[in-house]
Amino acid sequence: MGRPKKPIDRDQVMKLAAMGCRQTEIAAFFDVSDKTISSRFSKELRKGVEMGKTKLRRLMWQSCEKGNVTMQIWLSKNILGYTDKLEQVADPEAKPMRLIIEREKPKGE
Repeated sequence: MGRPKKPIDRDQVMKLAAMGCRQTEIAAFFDVSDKTISSRFSKELRKGVEMGKTKLRRLMWQSCEKGNVTMQIWLSKNILGYTDKLEQVADPEAKPMRLIIEREKPKGE
């Protein structure tokens, strides 16, 4: 007969995972081994990580909608496939290099 299981709150494991805590950090929080957390709470770990991603994505969208240009650029690159492209301009009066943001064309277009 082994030791009795240490009581660990499943919701707390999920909340810690949603905050981005690593499995080793969660184990340390409850003063148990990493193996205990992974074997007993794998479902809560996965759900917490996904909840954290969802919350971050929601906050990013809110920031973008409020006019945060940096976030708008970041989302356009990561979701719409836009990239930064440096283009040299032959006009001697123009600045020698300028930044252009454009959408990558899917292969076959």
